[in-house]
Amino acid sequence: MNSAFAVFDKTTGNAVLGPVDGNQIWKGFGGECESENDGDVGVLFDKAAKRWYFAQLALGPNFSGPFFYCVAVSTTNDATG
Repeated sequence: MNSAFAVFDKTTGNAVLGPVDGNQIWKGFGGECESENDGDVGVLFDKAAKRWYFAQLALGPNFSGPFFYCVAVSTTNDATG
């Protein structure tokens, strides 16, 4: 299960952040997105908008539901922020 992510420096290949559990993106928001870390973390960068898009499943306690698809958009182009 892909339940964590990391950020790497493209030049050196060194990790500059992480690995971090996927649900930490929603820390402080409450709800299933914050409490569940059910994997399949997806991250994309929109070159035109210069923003990061992050998505992850939240399947409820013991994968029994309710089911959520959590999506976040960065406020800057900094992958570590």
